[in-house]
Amino acid sequence: MRVSETFFFLTALCASTTLATPVAEPGYSKLERRGAEVHHDSINALAQNLDNSATAKTVKTFQPSLYIDSGCQPYPAIDDKGNWSGGENPSGSPSGGCRDLTKAQVYERGGWHNGAYGIMYAWYMPKDQGGGSLGLTGHRHDWECIVVWVNNPAVANPTVLGISTSAHGKFPEKESGALKDVMPGTKHPKIKYYQDTAVVGTHSVHTTGNEGKYQPIIGWDFMNSAMRSTLNTVDWGEANCPINDANFNNNLGKAAL
Repeated sequence: MRVSETFFFLTALCASTTLATPVAEPGYSKLERRGAEVHHDSINALAQNLDNSATAKTVKTFQPSLYIDSGCQPYPAIDDKGNWSGGENPSGSPSGGCRDLTKAQVYERGGWHNGAYGIMYAWYMPKDQGGGSLGLTGHRHDWECIVVWVNNPAVANPTVLGISTSAHGKFPEKESGALKDVMPGTKHPKIKYYQDTAVVGTHSVHTTGNEGKYQPIIGWDFMNSAMRSTLNTVDWGEANCPINDANFNNNLGKAAL
């Protein structure tokens, strides 16, 4: 083999044996699928990517504030090249290695279900650890989300129909009607990320009276195909990405009021 051929062969061999590489997905080019698992601290938050449409304005209007009661801060799950977070092993303190406020990110996807429009806001945390520093329970990676339901996102003043919050793949909290816990003078619901059972519990989200923080929104419709492909194909272990193609519509059904 020529030198260039040898280099290409070795590069291809390494790529084919990389662990946890996303499965090829129809409709995405090889370059668009190119990505790798990287350390969670190496991915920086992206700038908000929404446009100025009426629907995007609605997404911004109902963006939740997130109060961290315990555990990790929200981090980016992916970068704009399709690389993804390797997460953090559940050890040390529940927020150990995942408390950098500059990494904050929230993901969004919207869709219709039974005549109502659900705006799903999803957060990724590098680990989900309960049991304090003993790490009695937990796992690498966590995804949690809420759904704000409106009558129509494309009108000037959408009517709020209610809100649903996630816990361990289900939506046990559902409130119909106007949002009760909102940031002062806004329509931003107040959400907390917390350990939902003392000692042995892990984390979920719930409405709260506590004021939290906002994160730059990354909308599914405005992601490039490499980002969507990664979210569609990466195995997040015991966590599931709620906004990807495999899970989104099913989650809207579970979150329905």
